[in-house]
Amino acid sequence: MESTESDVTGWVGWIVFAAVLMVMMGVFGIIGGLIAIFDDSYTSGPLGQYANSTANAWGWSANIIGLIVLFAAFGILQGKTWARIVAVVMAGIQAIDHFATIRVYPVWSLIVIFMCIFVIYALTVHGRELREDV
Repeated sequence: MESTESDVTGWVGWIVFAAVLMVMMGVFGIIGGLIAIFDDSYTSGPLGQYANSTANAWGWSANIIGLIVLFAAFGILQGKTWARIVAVVMAGIQAIDHFATIRVYPVWSLIVIFMCIFVIYALTVHGRELREDV
């Protein structure tokens, strides 16, 4: 008689770790967005009013992206397939976003890019091990 159970490997722990990384990235994005929205000194410089409106728009988009990343992370912890898809897309978007800021924040941008690469790898290669129907 064949067993219908799938083999669960140590990668389940890494998938949970990837979900926790996503929670952290979502929270960091929300905090950064709130700072851009509410801190007037965030855009002090020669750009003046244009920089202020740009920082405000960036802040709101960072908040929205952060919330989507948080929902995807919690969905991954529940084993939802849709959450894996959303998480891979959002990790890709965040990696591209931080690549654009690499000249301003090189160390932080590289850290976030590597975290995004790890999340994408863990979820695409081993994500099925945490499905809710397993």
